Amino acid sequence: MRKRTEIWNIILVVAITLLVWLWAASETRDTRRLTPTVRFLAPDPDNWIVRPAEISLNDLTVEGSRLALDNAAELTKQPLEFTLGGGGLPAATEGLATIDLESLIANYSPLRETGARILTAEPSVVELDIDRLIEVNVPIRANLAGIETQGEISISPPEATLRMPSRLWQSMRELTIDATIEPWQLGTLVPGEEYTVNAHLRRPQALADHDDVWLETRSATITFTARSRIEEYTLDAVRVQIQSPPEDFDEYRITIDEGDRVLRNVTVQGESDLIERIAGGTVKVMAVVQLSTQDKDNRIERKPLSSFLAIYPDGRIRTIDALVDDSAEQPIIHFDIEERVDGES
Repeated sequence: MRKRTEIWNIILVVAITLLVWLWAASETRDTRRLTPTVRFLAPDPDNWIVRPAEISLNDLTVEGSRLALDNAAELTKQPLEFTLGGGGLPAATEGLATIDLESLIANYSPLRETGARILTAEPSVVELDIDRLIEVNVPIRANLAGIETQGEISISPPEATLRMPSRLWQSMRELTIDATIEPWQLGTLVPGEEYTVNAHLRRPQALADHDDVWLETRSATITFTARSRIEEYTLDAVRVQIQSPPEDFDEYRITIDEGDRVLRNVTVQGESDLIERIAGGTVKVMAVVQLSTQDKDNRIERKPLSSFLAIYPDGRIRTIDALVDDSAEQPIIHFDIEERVDGES
């Protein structure tokens, strides 16, 4: 009997100790720093968008009992989600909205139920960009790089549908969509023959960094009549010459800087027969800088390259397209302009 009484006494002491510990855990106030993710949602994501969609708080300081803090820490392992029009957020309306994060999170029901109290939030405010998603029709442009055509080019459909934020569209009304034909789709083209090719559509480069833009129309059919294929050939060296009114050479001497007299890695583009003759050396290529009389009077020291010329054996000259080091920018040519002394040849 005595032994049974001792056992009950032990159980009673343990129970009392546990109750005291639980009471202390629930009453002792402490603080803890949390780093939750806050997610902002649109009530109708098919028609509205909110940016940023989520942010990470650098420091959310909460106060409470050890138990409350543990519960709050467990809760914030998952993003805290807030939907426009509820939980302290404004309704879905186009424009910017400044949100008091500290107040927003302090009134977040699941967090309040833990018993923890918000002391500070960093950042304390966030600006939300709320916008309506709209569908717009944008003209499709045929991208036939490497193909010279004759006559009209037909594109079906003539426009592509983009889904994008309304205010973004207001700032980009001059958009076009490229319908790109890949080289493998072409094969050997017969001049004068009509071709119909299904082309892949690509988002405009101006929208490449916008993940809130969707291209609803994915392809278009392009019909064209081929003239010839545009080909390329890379020349190791192309000499630079100055072109100017002939009478000016009696008055000025122009010397191109040593490093700019020859251009390296020049890729010329043209019809296949012209490119074949350039590659074979029967047609020469020259780079030209055009200088006006005013340029020389002003003693300018540099100017972008003006053009590239193909020079035929019979003396004919035609302008051709070319890139230097695969850059769309024309290189800058440096030179010295000196006035000739009387009698100098």
